[in-house]
Parts: sequence; structure tokens; C-alpha cells
Amino acid sequence: MVVDNGLGLKGGAVSNGGSSVAPLLPQMNLLAGQTDSFTRASPVANAVWTATFDGGMTIVSNQASGVAASRAGDFRSDTAHFPSNQYSRIQLPASLIAGDYVGVSVRNQNSQNNYTAIYFNNAGTYQIALYTKVANTYTQVVSNNCGQVAAGTNLTIIAEGAVIQAYVGSAPNTTNGCLAIRDTTFLSGGTPGIESFGASALASNWSGGQAATGPFTSTIATDSFTRANGLVSAGQPNWTDLTATFSGVACSGASIASNEVSLPAAQHYADYRNEVYSNDQWAQFGRGAVAASGQPFIMGMIRWNGTQGYIGGWFGASTPGIQIYQLLANNNSVVIASAVTNAAASNLNSTYAIAAKGSRISAFLNGSEVLALTDTTRTVGQPGLMGFGIASGNNFAAGNT
Repeated sequence: MVVDNGLGLKGGAVSNGGSSVAPLLPQMNLLAGQTDSFTRASPVANAVWTATFDGGMTIVSNQASGVAASRAGDFRSDTAHFPSNQYSRIQLPASLIAGDYVGVSVRNQNSQNNYTAIYFNNAGTYQIALYTKVANTYTQVVSNNCGQVAAGTNLTIIAEGAVIQAYVGSAPNTTNGCLAIRDTTFLSGGTPGIESFGASALASNWSGGQAATGPFTSTIATDSFTRANGLVSAGQPNWTDLTATFSGVACSGASIASNEVSLPAAQHYADYRNEVYSNDQWAQFGRGAVAASGQPFIMGMIRWNGTQGYIGGWFGASTPGIQIYQLLANNNSVVIASAVTNAAASNLNSTYAIAAKGSRISAFLNGSEVLALTDTTRTVGQPGLMGFGIASGNNFAAGNT
């Protein structure tokens, strides 16, 4: 995952000059679940905890403790409490010996498979890293420097659908090394847990339970585009063509071809809705059947006020992904958050949405929130749709969040 603040709206590969920069990520609803303060005799393993293949953690002074120069971990065995969408959270120690780490895991299916996020002292540089563990072999997917944090700071890993994310602190932000991956090929189900390396790896006040994002609260408009070829707005009192220039490339009202929004050339096409919406709103737009080319995108639009707004959705660069833009008429629009996805994300008929709730702007893929950020520059406006390049879109919907 990368953020690139230099891309123009007209398209291009996602890049940030080779550094590893994670986007701001959503704070999902972490529902009340199970807890453990470790205020009991050692070890951690008991009726509801099972040691991993490496052996279990001990308890020292009401903290789960790692083992000197060794890996250790435990996962929950009370499976009835944990749906596949789950989280695991601990409070971190004040410091770690260089080379030691303490972590949290989700979707432990046995003693050797899970997703793990660790807080790691890498020769004096404190990092957060996200791993897959298969047959007791760890593979790092992504890492970021997060800096040393105060004792009692949370480390959280969340699994919702194919999205696995991790962060330190109370919520994701630009300074805490937040990470995310999208993985449709690995694990579902299982239970949360904890992981460690070294005796300085101490974890306090574990909690775990269900992770969930709430549904959109109302639908105001839908359009399947099943009508005669022509402008989307033709004979439609609630659609208005958007004509402007974005990043030096013209925008005009979109047209319909074969019951889909048609994007026939390397320019922008957009329309916005005219009903009454709250400022907390969402817009959804599906990818259509036309084979895409020319680095296209298909996105929902929110808070369009005539000169600015946000768009978010599918971006068909050489590495398909999801992006959120600040939209600026007659100026250079800027991508403000990006997520690289696996190939499944570029499948035809996938559905993409963008939503605003206060200052929180989020992007969704097939109903799962995959990235978000905080931005206060655009607070009012209307939902709509926008596309660029050769592609097609379908099944628009919009409403209030």
C-alpha cells in the first residue's frame, strides 16, 4: 500500500518513489468481546488459551511474557466467541531489547497458521510489521517505522473479509505506521492470539472479539442505466452533467451504451445527483463489461459542490488498486490514499464505493471498507459518479451514511 500525493487525476501507476508509506486506514467497530488481564499464575495457556507450535508465553507480574531468544505465542481456543471478522489487541511495554518483538494475531486456525502484526525493535528502530504465518513459517508482507511508543499503547490487528490491517495507538493515523493488506487466498475463520520473541516481549490487557463496519444507513438513488443509449442525464431530472477540466483533461457528462455507463476515450466523464442528501453521504459504482485500457478508473463521487469534492474507487493502472482523490475543477486533482489490491479486485462487476462521515472519508470494495483518511477540506455537496479512459460502469447507487 502506498500514498502518492503527486499523481494527476488522469491516471498513472501508483508510486511513492520507492518508500513504504501506508495510507490512513479505517477504525472499524471493535465489538465487545473477550479480555484477559493475565492476573493469574503462569503460563498463559489454560482452558481458553492454547500454545502455538513454538510453545506458549508465560505470565510475569500480570503480563504475558515472551521467552529469551525464542519465539512463543498463544491463541484462543474458545472458538464460539470469534467470528471470522475479528480483532486482537494488547498494550505494549515501554521498551524492547533489540531484536525482540511482541505481537497480536488473528485467524489462528491451528498452532501454525495465522496473520500476525508485531511491534519490533529492529536494532534501535521501532517498527510495525504485518506477516502471514503458514506451517509455522513467517512471511513479511509489509512494514513501517512507527517509533517507540509509551507503555500501555495499544497494538491492534483487525481482519474483516479479505482486509487485514494493523496499527499502534488508539486509531490509525499518519504517524503510527498503520498497515493493511488485501488477501483473498489465505485464511478465514479461526481465533485471535498473541505472539512474541524474547524475554522483553511483554503484553498487557489483551482483548479480542468481532470486527465490523456498519452498513450505509439509507439509499436515496439507484440507476441501473437500462434505457436508451445517450447521455446519462437525458430525460433524467435528478442527473446533471459535470463539465470542467481536471488535471488538464476535459470532463463532460457520461453516456450510456448497452445499459452501462460508457467511457470511450481518454478523458473524464462525470454526472452528479440533484436530490437532497445529508453531508454524510455515499456513492457506489460498479465496474462494467467493457475491457479496460488507457489506465482508466471508475469511481463514486461525494460532496461535489460545483468546484470540488471527492472520488474513490477502482483505478486500472498496471497494478490495479483503489484510490481516493481530492477533486478540484480546473486544477490538478490529487490522490490522497491508495491501496494496491490483488488481481481479484479488478474483476468485472466488482462494486466500489466512497463514503463520508464527518471528516472521515472511506473507500469500499464489494462492501468491505479497505482504506480511509481524515480530511476536512470538503464538507458539503452532492454524490455522483466519475470515470476516465476506456471502460464501462454499472449499477450506481447513493444515499446517506
